[in-house]
Amino acid sequence: MGKIFITLLLIAIFPSCVLAKNYVGYVCHYWTAFAIVGDQGKGGPSYYKHYLTPEFNNKTDCIVYTQELTETPEMEVKYPIYGDPTEIWFMGCDKNW
Repeated sequence: MGKIFITLLLIAIFPSCVLAKNYVGYVCHYWTAFAIVGDQGKGGPSYYKHYLTPEFNNKTDCIVYTQELTETPEMEVKYPIYGDPTEIWFMGCDKNW
């Protein structure tokens, strides 16, 4: 009986441990996410959502790193955060990558 319990426990826990994803930072095109697709950037990778950072165990560290990364002059040229709504990008972190 004990072997059956341990086997069932491993079957239930092992996939969630192995397949668990961490947070990854992204930039998402505002106009496409809200006006065209309408998913507010909550989906996974796509032509309007680009994952940029390494994996993080918690969302706070991911947000801090991604914000620092996206506020560099090079990144602000590639993914502008100010301007016309059809031009701007926003950043975030999720596990949908």
